[in-house]
Amino acid sequence: MSGEVEVIKELKEGMPLFIEISGQRVPFFIEEIEPDFSGKRCSVKFEFIESDSEAKKYLGCDVFSDIIKSDSSEKGSEITKLIGFEIFDQVSGSYFVVDDVIKHPGNTLLVIKNTTGSKSSGSKEFFLPAAADYITKINRDKKTIIAEFPAGLIDD
Repeated sequence: MSGEVEVIKELKEGMPLFIEISGQRVPFFIEEIEPDFSGKRCSVKFEFIESDSEAKKYLGCDVFSDIIKSDSSEKGSEITKLIGFEIFDQVSGSYFVVDDVIKHPGNTLLVIKNTTGSKSSGSKEFFLPAAADYITKINRDKKTIIAEFPAGLIDD
């Protein structure tokens, strides 16, 4: 596996990586990880994959993590730093704010609230998976997120 140095450094045993299989991202949990001397590549042994023939089924598949890279000014940044960011859904054209983050292995969720709720109706709360499938751009300077919410997420 090769990728961003910042992401590879953050990978640990027990964390999931998502392998795209038939258009779906399926979590595989890291049993062992060994970075190479450059830090740009690593060898990963996944739980429940016990043979070379089983591993070869996934050669050439795209691999994703739910780690958000930090930039040089935010060394050690975590996803919880997204709390308070404004999030725009390109599908509905609606604006929300990230109210909280729920960390679950392989399924971290952003707790978002709409910004148009009236005082009488209150604001509604939704859960958006913090995955590249839905989050298309993060601008840390402007504290904004551009997303494409999955169908049905904000429907009444």
